[in-house]
Amino acid sequence: MLEEFPLEGFPAVGELRNAGEEHPLIRARAEQLVRSQGCALAAIREEDGHYIQSFWLINAFAADLTAEQAEALSARPDVRAISLSELGVEPP
Repeated sequence: MLEEFPLEGFPAVGELRNAGEEHPLIRARAEQLVRSQGCALAAIREEDGHYIQSFWLINAFAADLTAEQAEALSARPDVRAISLSELGVEPP
């Protein structure tokens, strides 16, 4: 889902390293991402895709999918874009 997260009052990067998940804004962002990505991640698991990680700064996650799984995921209304980051195959 396309949601905005206010950055006012968000801690500096150095503070984030020390605050970890205990900082209230980090916790709020994590909860927002769970709500936003939950359905898409459930769909990945249902199709035997492999969830790798979510990124907290942007509303994105990494997953290992087949071409068919990626195509099905891209058709979802709560998915804005899919990008290929690695094939795992050496180029010819």
